[in-house]
Amino acid sequence: MIALKVGYMKGTISEERYMHLLNELNEIPEKVAWTLKAKRCRKSNCRKI
Repeated sequence: MIALKVGYMKGTISEERYMHLLNELNEIPEKVAWTLKAKRCRKSNCRKI
């Protein structure tokens, strides 16, 4: 996140790209949780997550 901020402040990353990347980073915990849940379901033969 620090590198993103520096890039944005230096002007090497546009505001649009900066915001997009921050949103992607903020979604990581949710995506990891979903992946772990899906992995557990596959082990126990879940049909629906």
